[in-house]
Amino acid sequence: MLSDNLTFGAPMKHWETIAEKLSACGLSWGCSSEIDATGRVLYTADAYRNDGKRFTVIADDELTAFLELERAMHYKLTPQQQRRSHL
Repeated sequence: MLSDNLTFGAPMKHWETIAEKLSACGLSWGCSSEIDATGRVLYTADAYRNDGKRFTVIADDELTAFLELERAMHYKLTPQQQRRSHL
């Protein structure tokens, strides 16, 4: 018997859940990692809409980047978009 939190594929990461919510709102999104001059890894997450508005966040880890992006988007989306995405 499988437990409730197991799926047939790999378990979904929290940042992937946020990315799905962004897509559900009709936003395009992306994530990349860079190494700065001191050797520190930085993650950039961004989302943009068809109207040209773009939101970009830089953080020390991937999850934090997506959490901050989710937070920023929550305040910028229309109420209808928020209902669709549950952000």
